[in-house]
Amino acid sequence: MSATTKQKVLTQLELMINPTNPDFAPPAASGEPQQRHERLQQFHRQVTEATDDDPIIDRIAREIGLPE
Repeated sequence: MSATTKQKVLTQLELMINPTNPDFAPPAASGEPQQRHERLQQFHRQVTEATDDDPIIDRIAREIGLPE
């Protein structure tokens, strides 16, 4: 695990959260898209607060489909 991996995960999460990114639907007012958006925001907070060698970064990278 490295700071580089942490930065890659943060960058990918920021892209996924960004409502102007055409590859990801903006969050709806309720339902599955809103829950997914909130989950991604939670992941972003967790990774931001994690140390570079925290295993949560690897887990979240796998969860969001980031290639190893």
